[in-house]
Amino acid sequence: MKIEAQRIEKLFADERAAAYKLVRSDASRLAAATDKLETLLTLLDKDESLDAKRRQVLIVTVKWDLGRVAEIAGERRTSSASSSLPRVARSTVRRDDDDQRPGGSRSVARDARSIMQSRSRDVADSRDYRSRSADRFNRVGRSVDRTASAPIGDYVLPKDWAEKSRKRSTGIKMTAKERAIMAALKKTTGVDYNNTSFEEVIADLKKAMGCEIILDKRGMTRPT
Repeated sequence: MKIEAQRIEKLFADERAAAYKLVRSDASRLAAATDKLETLLTLLDKDESLDAKRRQVLIVTVKWDLGRVAEIAGERRTSSASSSLPRVARSTVRRDDDDQRPGGSRSVARDARSIMQSRSRDVADSRDYRSRSADRFNRVGRSVDRTASAPIGDYVLPKDWAEKSRKRSTGIKMTAKERAIMAALKKTTGVDYNNTSFEEVIADLKKAMGCEIILDKRGMTRPT
């Protein structure tokens, strides 16, 4: 189990690194990176070699990674679009000046500024989302640590614990059908059969006891 746990830990580190490398080298490979992380998450869900606390931490980490690689891919797309935008805008302005169209360069520059401002807002939103995601991840990790730790000091019972304890039944809870069977088993039934078939005896007992009698016909069959 220790060897298997070591293998899982190494696979965890390798697959995470590979997923991040994919999106950082090419934003269009987000799907491949996501597949790697989802496969790793499935493996961790089924793993039994790791300590339960450690396994939970790894699962939380991979779930956070799924959101993070998507953020990185989005940032790379935004960065690529923003870097190419000024060149496109300048080229368009020059063409407008060459064509001597009144107000053409101002209109293109205004459109370029609008697009750049929109891209800047997208980048800012992405950074804000990343910050909030990191904060949520840290909170989940702290929560896992707290739930995995034994309470310190005396355990305080709820205020209505005594009342609930009094209401709790000490007897075995049974359905109406189960109670009828138990009552039938406690009955004393007198029988007097002569030249009566087994099936008729069982049918008579069913009627007298008021409950169903199921026979194990396979167990009653004599081997040949």
